[in-house]
Amino acid sequence: MDKYSYDKEIDALSLKKEEYAYAYSIEITDGIILDLNEKHNVIGLEILDASEILEISEIYLKEANEVNAEIMVTKKGIKISLIFNINNDKKVSNNLISGLYSNNLNSSFATT
Repeated sequence: MDKYSYDKEIDALSLKKEEYAYAYSIEITDGIILDLNEKHNVIGLEILDASEILEISEIYLKEANEVNAEIMVTKKGIKISLIFNINNDKKVSNNLISGLYSNNLNSSFATT
């Protein structure tokens, strides 16, 4: 089962794939951290200052009844797409992050 949490006090978002064992984390930019397993697959995402980085209201972060996330690792960089849904009112956040670490990571991560 996938786990989503948001801490309003520190404006931090966390997504985890629970069926995989955690091995290590890398901070890909200030405030964006990826958790990986021993095969270098992305199994988690943490975003500090989430409302600012994602350019989305805290209401969506706090009250979303459904969150879809996709992390794609390509040669151009790491693309993080998040869709927050509150009673069929959806907000989308797309971010392309530097390719600095993309050569060391595997494929993709998705959650609902």
